[in-house]
Amino acid sequence: NAYAWEALGCARFRTGNLKLARDCLMQSLDIFPENPSSLRNLGILHGMEGRHDEGLRLLQQSMRLSPGDYKTLYALNFAFRDFGKQEERIKILNRLSELELPDAIRRDVELSRIRVSIGWE
Repeated sequence: NAYAWEALGCARFRTGNLKLARDCLMQSLDIFPENPSSLRNLGILHGMEGRHDEGLRLLQQSMRLSPGDYKTLYALNFAFRDFGKQEERIKILNRLSELELPDAIRRDVELSRIRVSIGWE
C-alpha cells in the first residue's frame, strides 16, 4: 500500500532516520508514482539532505498533481527562498495567502510576505 509506505517514511523522518525515510518514500512512489504527498515529502527530505535541485523538482511535480495543497506550496516557499528565487516565492506566498490555512502557517506566510516586501528575505 503506497499510503502505508508513505506513512512509515514520514514516521522514520520524524525519528531522524533519513535513510529509511527515503527508502520508504521511494517504495511508496514505486507503487504509486504520482502520489503528490509522497513526492512532497521526498522533496522536503532531499532539500534537507542538500539535494536542493532534486527536492525542488519533486516539489514542483507534487504541485502540478495537487495545485491546491497548502503543504506543498508552503514547502515550495522555503525551496524558492533557499534558491534565491524571489519572484517565484512571492507568487507562492500570494497563493498561500488566498487559501484556508492553519493559524500558525497563516501567521508565518504573512510575516514572510512582509519580510520579502521590505527586503529582509
